[in-house]
Amino acid sequence: MIAFSISAPRAMWSHSAARRLLTAMLLVTGTTTTYADNTIYVTTTEQEINDNGECSLQEAIYSANFDNNIAVVATNPDQFVTTACVAGNGHDRIVLPAGRTWPNNSATLVTRVSGK
Repeated sequence: MIAFSISAPRAMWSHSAARRLLTAMLLVTGTTTTYADNTIYVTTTEQEINDNGECSLQEAIYSANFDNNIAVVATNPDQFVTTACVAGNGHDRIVLPAGRTWPNNSATLVTRVSGK
């Protein structure tokens, strides 16, 4: 069995030198990448896509997928409407209001359309 031992004078590994080494390693490995994100708050339980000043769950999903506060009009997929939701930006969070329930009375299906 072969054992290796590396020793260096204690002064060589000062806190600032260790910090610089760690920073260099992080930059090389790319682990310092951060992702911008937004929190999109749903303000209504109504299943709707319109510009009435509220943010529905469907509108929030479109906002997160498009990274913009727009949604596809259900009756015309070539038409968009500007919603009251916060525009998405990267890895978004959609927050539902506490204590509310969402009716499941339609066959509306929202799909991911952003290609991410």
